[in-house]
Amino acid sequence: MIELYINDEFFTVCDYSSTVEINTLVHMPKIVFEDENLLIVDKPAGLLCHTDNTQDIALIDILIKYLVETGKYDPAAENRFSPALCNRIDRGTNGIVICAKNYSALRDMNEIIRLDLLKKQYLCVVQGVPKSNIYTAFHKRDLTSKKVSIASREKPEYKEIKTGVTVIETKQDLSLCKVDLYTGKTHQIRAHLSFLNHPLVGDRKYGNAELNSKYRQKNQLLSSYRIIFSAIPPENTLKYLSGKKISLENCQTKSFFKHLKQ
Repeated sequence: MIELYINDEFFTVCDYSSTVEINTLVHMPKIVFEDENLLIVDKPAGLLCHTDNTQDIALIDILIKYLVETGKYDPAAENRFSPALCNRIDRGTNGIVICAKNYSALRDMNEIIRLDLLKKQYLCVVQGVPKSNIYTAFHKRDLTSKKVSIASREKPEYKEIKTGVTVIETKQDLSLCKVDLYTGKTHQIRAHLSFLNHPLVGDRKYGNAELNSKYRQKNQLLSSYRIIFSAIPPENTLKYLSGKKISLENCQTKSFFKHLKQ
């Protein structure tokens, strides 16, 4: 019997709503952590994680090019492995993405994610002032409309989601919030907060068009800004990451809110 674990993030519906020209984003993203096993970068909004049917250049292409040019990956010497992403975020979302440089790192990071030993935290700017709470709802993905639906009660084909929301600061009619994902489903943060009547600024799929126009945002103000590793089993080659926190000192979402007038 062969068992494969593939993180739910890799089954998300692609969102092509961004109008950002990908050719302006082909430079190497900022590196936030790197060692012999992992390359962790800050992906800008507008850049795909993986190539899709638009054939736009993707983050993984840029990272492989960087590793080849710096002598950290030799395609000719590696017939069975190519550097690969361990997580992904939507095209319009910015923030932390993890790339494995070798097979062992990919295998063991996937195991860390499968065992829920990696906590991901997000920052977002939303309309109004939500109550700080852990919200539970039910989620269904529609492949035809390329959107997800949220319900307050359990329904056939709907799966339970939990989203933790903490309000950090408020300005004007907006709030800067920290979001903790207790489940990881397609567009969970965007759709769930919209369901709660607090859509993300800039979200063209689940948001408020008038609000987006007011603040001149064409990508959702959502940043994957911190990852936290729990205690990793000693047999895992990445056990040295136990207890480590990797955060973005600054991100698009925080920068927007910082420069927003009171």
